[in-house]
Parts: sequence; structure tokens; C-alpha cells
Amino acid sequence: MDCRELLGQNPENIRRLMQLTVANELSPTRSPNNMLLLTVVFQQSPDLAAKVQLLIVITISVVTIQIFTKEAVRESLLGTIIN
Repeated sequence: MDCRELLGQNPENIRRLMQLTVANELSPTRSPNNMLLLTVVFQQSPDLAAKVQLLIVITISVVTIQIFTKEAVRESLLGTIIN
């Protein structure tokens, strides 16, 4: 049985494979096959791919806002201390 067949049998399989693949990607012992597995999952489930892309965009936006806010507060505090 190949990966596509496994994913097509049960929607829960997609969720579980995503969990395991992401956990493996974030671990110190990453597998070189993680990106290949994610590609297969996204081909099997385009709606999941769209959700993940949206999550990535939101995460990048939040990080950007955090950096901007941190710099603004730092500049504000420095301005208060200097003046």
C-alpha cells in the first residue's frame, strides 16, 4: 500500500500523518522524506494545503507585528530614558 492509498482510506490518516511529519521535522533527527510526505498530503487534500498556507501567512504576520512592537517599545523606552 502506498502513501496515497493510505491517505485516501480515512481522513484521520491525513491528520495523523501531518502530526507525525511536522513533529519529525521539528525534532533533532529530521527525516529527509518529510517534504516529500507533505507534498503527497497536499496533493491528496488541496483544502488542507490552503489552510496550511493561510496559517503560515498568519504566523509570519504575527511575528512581523511582534518585531515591530518590540522595536517601537524599545525606541519609546530609550527616548524616555534619554530625555
